[in-house]
Amino acid sequence: MRRRLKFGVGGLLGALAFAASAASGCSPLATWPEATGLAAPADLGDGWAVGPVESQGLDGRRMELLDHDIRSGRSAEIDALLVARNGVLVYEGYFHPATAVDTFHQLNSVTKSVTSILVGVTARQGLLDGYDQSLESLFPELADIFAQDAAKRSLTLRHVLTMSTGLAWDGLEEGNREQDGFYVRRAPDAARYVLDKPLEAEPGTRFLYSDGSSLLLAAVLRNVSGMEADAFARTELFDPLGIGPTMWQHIDDGLVEAGGGLFMRGRDLLKLGQLYLQRGMWNGRQIVTGEWVDASLRPWTETDWPTSRYGFQWWMYPWSPSGGSGERFGLIAGSGYGGQKLFIVPGLDLVAVFFGCTTEGYDCGISDTVPETVMYNYILPAVDPG
Repeated sequence: MRRRLKFGVGGLLGALAFAASAASGCSPLATWPEATGLAAPADLGDGWAVGPVESQGLDGRRMELLDHDIRSGRSAEIDALLVARNGVLVYEGYFHPATAVDTFHQLNSVTKSVTSILVGVTARQGLLDGYDQSLESLFPELADIFAQDAAKRSLTLRHVLTMSTGLAWDGLEEGNREQDGFYVRRAPDAARYVLDKPLEAEPGTRFLYSDGSSLLLAAVLRNVSGMEADAFARTELFDPLGIGPTMWQHIDDGLVEAGGGLFMRGRDLLKLGQLYLQRGMWNGRQIVTGEWVDASLRPWTETDWPTSRYGFQWWMYPWSPSGGSGERFGLIAGSGYGGQKLFIVPGLDLVAVFFGCTTEGYDCGISDTVPETVMYNYILPAVDPG
């Protein structure tokens, strides 16, 4: 069973401080044994240009230190790490015997961000009237729910995307039979299950992290496209980007497990981050509109952690480029339990993918915060030392 936990930057900063103090105990830069240089990733003809880290302005010395610290176990619970800048793949490392370039890795809640991209694709195709379209219009088969509770008529797609529907939800532990996460995956109609929950708050006023919201998005995709999200993704997103095979779990009513059931390879997930860096454009084709991308990466919702915000199924953490006027919440992430992360840094034209803990039972220790620690302490300073 999957455990759904989330650490915000409020709690994260303590972990960062701990990691920084531990790493600085003997001044790792000063004790670096010998610089040998990092090899550029292999050119696999998969659509990625490749080059050494220095070719795209990253500090090779700092990236060597990162590579050394992961391989030596100093930065633990990272199975794979890929970094691209300016559209060039500059770093690729696999650190677990069972992880390699062609390994499928479960994305956990990064799946939510991919589902959000798919909703953006349907919007570009004119299958939606925008993110403020009412849920009542998107679920005509559930008219009885909206008739019984007039307050639910104010629910919009944006409320679902930003986890601010106000619908009650108790689902952090999928395996707990007293919680919604267990029952919704076994319901004959998952959308009805979610929308039938009572309103605990006025829509748009409260953040409540919920796999139910992600499953509603999968149901929206089914209703407007006539396809399940995995089939739609293959023809309208994955194939245009040259993304190879994927696997996507389904729940009992046939919907994809939009809260965390997608499996992808590292290079392929990195392409989705690059797509958003390019405001939805790929090889001259507009996959998602730039306006949708901008709206997706906007900090719409205050979360349970004061220093993080939430967009369209994307987390935003505090970071701004030094000497610039970039967004305060400039570190954007699709974030999944166990240290699965897709980072987008528009201010540096940089994307990064982390695959983390895969232990049986998801007993993953500090792995949820390790990727943020690495981003703040190694990768961001390698490009923007401040």
